[in-house]
Amino acid sequence: MVATTVEPSVHRSLRRRLLPLHIAVALQGFMLWVPVEKLFMNEIGFDAASVGVMAAAYAALVPLVEIPSGILADRWSRRGVLIVASTALMLTSLVGGLSNSVPLYIVSALFLAVYFAMYSGTMEAAVYDTLLEETGDSDGFERRIGRVRFVESATLVASSLAGGVLAGLTTPRLTYFLTVPFALASIVALLRFDEPQLH
Repeated sequence: MVATTVEPSVHRSLRRRLLPLHIAVALQGFMLWVPVEKLFMNEIGFDAASVGVMAAAYAALVPLVEIPSGILADRWSRRGVLIVASTALMLTSLVGGLSNSVPLYIVSALFLAVYFAMYSGTMEAAVYDTLLEETGDSDGFERRIGRVRFVESATLVASSLAGGVLAGLTTPRLTYFLTVPFALASIVALLRFDEPQLH
């Protein structure tokens, strides 16, 4: 009898604690420049060789940052690492929008690599630890992380459509600058997240 009265309150508390994460994920995923990136890269002088250099630099940096990001998440703060990820995303959009040359745009791609490396695994750990702290076990983790993935996907689709329309009405460059406030707002959402202390 007690379990049936406690269970709904536990789930309500869990939903309330995870809500800032869902909001942050939605805001981080609102990258308006994604559908017009290749067009913008052509405008500022990219060719096949420079695209290859950028891809190589990006691919090399992600694994180099992922290891220290995991250590930071465990020893410092999962929320803190996610805030660093949002900051890197904000810098990606800002530097990308300011780019008039290939080298500067490659710098923005490196910030994007930092974002993905910091975000990868940390969000899953934050959701897992919150679930464990609230319920005492990990049952339902797949469902909870599935909701995060759904928010990511839905936001990416919506932002791609919006970014394409905005670029058609204005310029591709503007989509980079308009992404910055979303990344900044994701930091505000993460600051509202009640981080679990299990780790």
